Amino acid sequence: MATNLRVLMFPWLAYGHISPFLNIAKQLTDRGFLIYLCSTLINLESIIKKIPEKYSESIHFIELHLPELPELPPHYHTTNGLPPHLNHTLHKALKMSKPNFSKILQNLKPDLVIYDILQPWAEHVVNEHNIPVVKILTSGAALFSYFFTFLKNPGVEFPFPAIYLPKVEQVKMREMFEKEPNEEDRLAEGNMQIMLMCTSRTIEANVLTTWSSWIG
Repeated sequence: MATNLRVLMFPWLAYGHISPFLNIAKQLTDRGFLIYLCSTLINLESIIKKIPEKYSESIHFIELHLPELPELPPHYHTTNGLPPHLNHTLHKALKMSKPNFSKILQNLKPDLVIYDILQPWAEHVVNEHNIPVVKILTSGAALFSYFFTFLKNPGVEFPFPAIYLPKVEQVKMREMFEKEPNEEDRLAEGNMQIMLMCTSRTIEANVLTTWSSWIG
């Protein structure tokens, strides 16, 4: 089925996030879409050999340039081998690349952008170009619904007791979110209208049913 629709995909800089994006990219290209996967050079170089020949003309790579930071050389523009204490710096550098990401949108003019929920700022940039945009969650329904309840409805008991954080981890999680009060709220009501989710009804049927009832 032929189509001229072009989709720009923008995953977080980790292979555990890029891999689900690639799986979706293959499914979309099977339906005739053209895919442009945007990431840093070190990530693109690590996945180029993972693209089967049949997708070589329909999945394209677009390099995103991150700003030069002394503590974050190019080989750290990925979570692979990144020292844990630089994780926040990588998030910061990616967010600082807004102008470069905006330029990519301006030049490519995609019909749709699919971005990672870990970088909510991307939606604001895409909206400035009047391009339709949806987010994707790579961690599954159970984990997301737990954290949604934990952060947005702290007084509500999560209906699946097997999924929980120990008290000490709950404290750390709240402290982490409180450190950056000005960060875009990726769980805000107005930011939850359309979201793709890597899940399976065979595995997470109960969670998906419960989650669907919560969001109406």
